[in-house]
Amino acid sequence: MADLFDLKKHNQMNNEETYQVAIVIVPYLEQGHLNPLLNLSRILSSYKLPVFFLGTSTSNRQAKFRLSGWDILDFPTIRFHDLVPVPPDSCSSVSAAVMEKIGS
Repeated sequence: MADLFDLKKHNQMNNEETYQVAIVIVPYLEQGHLNPLLNLSRILSSYKLPVFFLGTSTSNRQAKFRLSGWDILDFPTIRFHDLVPVPPDSCSSVSAAVMEKIGS
């Protein structure tokens, strides 16, 4: 398996963007997790790997704000996706319906 350096060199020489892998980054919503994962995303993106950064709208807004000083052309493959919060009571009603079907 080629390492990331070989993949980057290959993509630059052939001017192509073929992806065999996609990276999904989901930062834990505690203090101190956003910056390291954002930096990791930037590094992975520099190898032209598709990076999907999943988080709440608030954490994604903070991440985009922290990238404001960087050149956007340095990480063209980072895509931010906002996760929709699930109401806590909706999970319990689904679980109850599933348990009811299993029991009968």
